[in-house]
Amino acid sequence: MKRLGRSLNQSELINVFENGVSGLYGKLYEADVQTLLGWVDDFRKGQQTPANYLQSGLLDPNVQSSDQRFFQGITLWHKEVNKCFASFKSGGHHNFFHPFCYDRLVLDGKLKSGELKMHWDDEGGITKAKQIKLSEFFNENRRFENIYHV
Repeated sequence: MKRLGRSLNQSELINVFENGVSGLYGKLYEADVQTLLGWVDDFRKGQQTPANYLQSGLLDPNVQSSDQRFFQGITLWHKEVNKCFASFKSGGHHNFFHPFCYDRLVLDGKLKSGELKMHWDDEGGITKAKQIKLSEFFNENRRFENIYHV
């Protein structure tokens, strides 16, 4: 069995064992090396499913466009908006939303520009205003599964 890819961190390894013991990867007959490595393979395959990106962390809201971590593709920003939306629906705070998600929604015609004045104050500035507006938008669209179909 050929194994490629990055190593698993401690949390992921714990997930592998919990999933394996609970029967998620099939009935457990014997906990030998082959079975354990099979669980790791199954775990990695599950991570590659298209919807799994929603489980990954949000982009740091302080990442600037000059930073190499700043997304360059529209699809990546659509996914980031969906991750923020999933976070919102799970009770996540708007402080963790990257302000460019607001810009992406405006560029795609899903939000109107110029609606930030009521949220703008000297303390939080435009970043805070965009994050609050994202929260409002997500609340208005709560009934949907995702904002973008990616």
